[in-house]
Amino acid sequence: MYEYKLGLYEKAMPDDMPLTEKLLLTRELGYDYMELCVDLHPERAKRLDWTKQERYELVDFMRKNGMKFVTLSMSVLRRCPMGESDENVAEFMRTLEQGLELACDLGCRVILFNGYDTFNTPSNDETKGRLHRYLPQVAAL
Repeated sequence: MYEYKLGLYEKAMPDDMPLTEKLLLTRELGYDYMELCVDLHPERAKRLDWTKQERYELVDFMRKNGMKFVTLSMSVLRRCPMGESDENVAEFMRTLEQGLELACDLGCRVILFNGYDTFNTPSNDETKGRLHRYLPQVAAL
């Protein structure tokens, strides 16, 4: 038998459920951890602006209740795909840095982010080239 850990994606639960309740339900359902999401939904996007105190209080809650985050999905980056413009690259990098800090503070070991050059616009040699040109900077973070 294989030994593995299984997580539940936060968005599998209702949007109006508080994050702490989602964590408790995840544990109650037998999952080992919850995958946290920062996306275009205003409430989830605001997580990037949580204070250190808010982050530490959440970590303390998770510790006391035997839960954790392992994965942070950064689909909020869809609003600024790197390939679309140089301005998007700057916003992408700022947002990703905020996500990295959030992930570190919350104990997330895995960060998922978009690996495409455009979103809802046509891809071309210029957009692909811009993505490839800036990927080393992303990797350096």
